[in-house]
Amino acid sequence: MSFQTWSPRVKTLMQEVLTEAYSAKETSALGEVYDYNEWPGTLTALPTALIGTRGGNTSYGMSAPRILQHDMAIWVYLPGLTLAEGMAQAVPLVDRVWKKFAANLTLGSRVSNFTPPAPPAKWYEGPDFLGYGSASHVGMIFNYLVKESGESFTVEAGA
Repeated sequence: MSFQTWSPRVKTLMQEVLTEAYSAKETSALGEVYDYNEWPGTLTALPTALIGTRGGNTSYGMSAPRILQHDMAIWVYLPGLTLAEGMAQAVPLVDRVWKKFAANLTLGSRVSNFTPPAPPAKWYEGPDFLGYGSASHVGMIFNYLVKESGESFTVEAGA
């Protein structure tokens, strides 16, 4: 498995979250979601969600499978010019994101687990002002740990 294998599932789930929020009149527009390889130069619609990674770790050994763990983030930029306007949209969004992703712990069997980071790390940050391109928008960040399934391969012993 790789980021390219499971991130489209995250994109689909996040689009479902924004669609549900719009249907419930919690946001003023349907919104857009971009995967790691689609980020636009500027944000043309709000809300907009961007899926990407902040880094990660790997482990492997002579007789152990390769395990990858990604520190993945979903940056969500919301309509509104003030934190008060952002807060009104962010609070219901927190619950919607939690429910959607808690019900998809393996992203459709694409990963071993997809979970929030353990405290003291924050699962979500914001709302606050987030920069993107040359603009600043009200937004929030959702953080997840993604552990990919073990991949067997042969590690060559060094000379």
